[in-house]
Amino acid sequence: MQTVVSSLRQQQQSLSRLIELCRIAGNSINSVDTANLVKLNPGPTDQQQLTPRTGCNTGASNFSPLAVQLHARTLRVRTFASTAEFSGGTFNVSSSSSESDESRQRDQDVDDKELLLESALQYVGEQGWSDAALISGACHVGFSPAATGLFPRGPAELVEYFENKCNMELASKLQSSKTEWQRMHTTQRVKEGLKMRLEMNAPYIDTWAQALSIRAQPRNVSAAVEQLAQITDDVWHAAGDKSTDYNWYTKRGLLAGVYTATELYMLTDYSPGFADTWDVLDRRLKDVMTIGRVMGQVQTLTNFCITVLS
Repeated sequence: MQTVVSSLRQQQQSLSRLIELCRIAGNSINSVDTANLVKLNPGPTDQQQLTPRTGCNTGASNFSPLAVQLHARTLRVRTFASTAEFSGGTFNVSSSSSESDESRQRDQDVDDKELLLESALQYVGEQGWSDAALISGACHVGFSPAATGLFPRGPAELVEYFENKCNMELASKLQSSKTEWQRMHTTQRVKEGLKMRLEMNAPYIDTWAQALSIRAQPRNVSAAVEQLAQITDDVWHAAGDKSTDYNWYTKRGLLAGVYTATELYMLTDYSPGFADTWDVLDRRLKDVMTIGRVMGQVQTLTNFCITVLS
């Protein structure tokens, strides 16, 4: 009998510590969560499987998001448990431990968001750039659907994640292509760079119009412009542009117009391998290069006139 009582007291003390840690970590906890914690009995070696949540394909559970987080992800609670000192029924956390924990928590939050967004991309083809795709992605990796609350701007953050991912991939490809591009003319280098980036949109072309409409919303425009500027700057840099005067801005501005026009045309292109899109890209670049030469000639003539008149 004494052994049973001792075991119950230990279990109650462990639960009290978990609840106290939840409060320290900034998580609210109610009676439902407490009951779920008792059922789950979370611990470092707990291998208990959760019951699938109704409405999710995989990996979720019928427990509240907090209980799922404690069981499946073991984020703040167990980190605090490893760094806090239990005394007098409460936990004392040193400032250095707290700061370190906050840093680890931020890193963990970023990793979780990237994991969820990457998972959601596979559902974009069927469900579009939507909250439904985010929810499906969350369920696929074992998160609660409530995890979509990590994205206050919803599908816009999914689109931006995809754009950033593609831009980083483009920068890597451009870097590895520099040796091969040395034999190409500047116009051809620029064309190949833009083509690389546009081809990354091809797997999602059926829903890309929706992505563009999301990016055109006022609160998302600044991020869209920044990502477009990154594309044009990376392409011009890889093409060998070393301008430092006003041409630096005009070249990137003109190339942004070419990319945007070609991207829109691509939405309605049903030719094999987007052959018509690449023809349009070629024509637009030739127009831009012609404009650039004319502007250069005008600038030269202006400078000459200024020199003569002075």
